[in-house]
Amino acid sequence: MTSPHKHFWAATEPDALVGTWEREALKSETRGRDGLSPQQVAQNPLPLAEKCSSQLREGNYRFISYKQVLKTRGHKRPPRTIAVPAARDRAPLKALLSFLHSSVPSSRSTLAQDKVSAVATALATGRYRHFIRIDIQDFYPSIDHAALEASIETHVPVAEARTALLAAVRTPILGDIGKSKYTASAKGVPQGLPISNALAEMLLSDVDAIYQADPDIEYFRYVDDILILTKRSMHRKIYGALSKSLEQKGLKCHPLKSNDSKSTWGPTGVPIDYLGYALSSGRVSVREETVSRLKGRLAHRFVTFKNVLKNRPHFREPDQWEKDCIDRFLWFLNISITGCILDGRRRGWIHYFSQINDFGLLRELDHFVRSKFIREQMSIPDDLKSFIKSYRQAVRVSNNTSGYVPNFDKYSSDEQADLLRRIFRVHQDELDALSTQDMAILFYRKLRKELASLETDLSFS
Repeated sequence: MTSPHKHFWAATEPDALVGTWEREALKSETRGRDGLSPQQVAQNPLPLAEKCSSQLREGNYRFISYKQVLKTRGHKRPPRTIAVPAARDRAPLKALLSFLHSSVPSSRSTLAQDKVSAVATALATGRYRHFIRIDIQDFYPSIDHAALEASIETHVPVAEARTALLAAVRTPILGDIGKSKYTASAKGVPQGLPISNALAEMLLSDVDAIYQADPDIEYFRYVDDILILTKRSMHRKIYGALSKSLEQKGLKCHPLKSNDSKSTWGPTGVPIDYLGYALSSGRVSVREETVSRLKGRLAHRFVTFKNVLKNRPHFREPDQWEKDCIDRFLWFLNISITGCILDGRRRGWIHYFSQINDFGLLRELDHFVRSKFIREQMSIPDDLKSFIKSYRQAVRVSNNTSGYVPNFDKYSSDEQADLLRRIFRVHQDELDALSTQDMAILFYRKLRKELASLETDLSFS
């Protein structure tokens, strides 16, 4: 058995599938179209794991149709369609991702922060005078299945894995639970699956390789956002050639325009807007629109606090009510500043923008927060967090942040219960009735919801 076959066999072991289901059951209650929760799947997982493992290895695993979830993308933009797999299918999908990452190097992606760091390094050389930024329209939904099948055939060395990957891609996204016609998808890669990004990376790896090998340019791509640095003005030539290459994958670029367009070009002497950053030689900052959104969210924390404080229930003592409101307000404000660690990842604004070197912006944000306290005639708390110190923690390689940035993955059951009671106002009687597992599920659900709202500030599409 060759090494890729060993990797596929290891990823699809029954015990590996069981472990994935059990981890999913601890942190999620999300159901797919079959209506089963992760907890139900994890109750007696071994027989199901043996069946799924056998079907994956025999090349006849069939995925349940994905549940459709629509995610808003702002004013005048159609919502993004997210595919939610059935709880049963999440372990096989993660097994396929594990196999791809271990056996297919072209399926691995790079963090946005690493892309930004590479762009900043290239700009700092002073070799490049011009840039062209290209944005691909409706990236995941537009991917051509014939091109994707050819890519899978070329890159994936195990036939059974190829079959499972194509089955996952062709599984349709349908509405709510109920009767819907099951018709295999003929176009696009469902967004929201563990394998979605890996398949897209693999598909475009040949295009990436061509432009990365060109000694006269620097080429960067993060999902559907492409940035190319050039020594001379050649934006129309590059745009035309790259557009043709992407059309062969079923993809279309936004029209190239000089101003206010998703695809544009210009001199490197002005800040380049890429992945929410503003990049120029020697300076890495955040684009103004993104900073404004963050300030708006911080200001909204103060408005919410004032409104909640005024609406004291008649049975609550005024002093205790005010103390509790201040406690919650400061927690939400601090988490907006520091971000956190959850699900093994650093989350939040400061962590996404950890590549900046614009310390003036960080001081500006700290001043903005402190001035809000002064304008609202509120005392500045001793335990108010700062963007400057949060940034210093964010640039550390280790997740050991000395407690300044909360690591919620390390919270004990007692700490989870305390946060749920104090901050999310879960009644003590309800907490007492929860098992340790149910406590963790509620804890992660509340935090993920809060972080989802925080990370809307990171939108750069």
